[in-house]
Amino acid sequence: MQVHLFGSTGEPPLQKVVDTVFSLLRNHRNPIVLYLPPTFRDEHAELTRQKFRDVAEVNTIDLSKVNPSFMKASLEKASFLFIPGGNTYLLNLRLHQSGIFEEIAKSVKSGLPYLGISAGTLICGENILTTSDINGCGTTYFSGFGLTQYNFVAHYPDLDNLEREKIDDRISAYHLFHENPVIALNDQTYILISENGLNVKSGDCWLFRKDNAKVQIKSGGAL
Repeated sequence: MQVHLFGSTGEPPLQKVVDTVFSLLRNHRNPIVLYLPPTFRDEHAELTRQKFRDVAEVNTIDLSKVNPSFMKASLEKASFLFIPGGNTYLLNLRLHQSGIFEEIAKSVKSGLPYLGISAGTLICGENILTTSDINGCGTTYFSGFGLTQYNFVAHYPDLDNLEREKIDDRISAYHLFHENPVIALNDQTYILISENGLNVKSGDCWLFRKDNAKVQIKSGGAL
């Protein structure tokens, strides 16, 4: 299993993502990146195609219109799965409505490389209840892909401030009802989850365990 998770798109946008995918697909013949944005926008799809033009073909799926059989066929052809940021609740709802939520989790656990940014990172955990997004779509789907024991938080501030305090309080509230640990990623953070565990490839993140003080994990650290 290879799960590459980012806190944000980075600067310049998507460059670290493209570099990561290229390192894994450079020896593949005619690779296809399956791109599943929570909300389809032509300009974002075009930017993604342009960024990957020398790496792989990008197959962009509009999750609001797709049917399960088409989704399954697209997944079977994919060399790499890429889910970017957006509203985590809407992403989860549309992945379930596509009829392929469980199939995605199964494929990634079986070896299909996965890359997520922000919402695409959060959905890899046990559930998505640590997101700061508003459930405006009214979804009742809260489970994650379950690719790891951890839950995730994206866009964790680099410095102590009121926003960081609010996130810490929200994680404490989550731990009133849930036991699993939470990892908060800075925007610069890139982590890799594989059979060897969780490795922080760049940036910093924070580990929150129930009834314990948070612990900073710097670049090069592992769990």
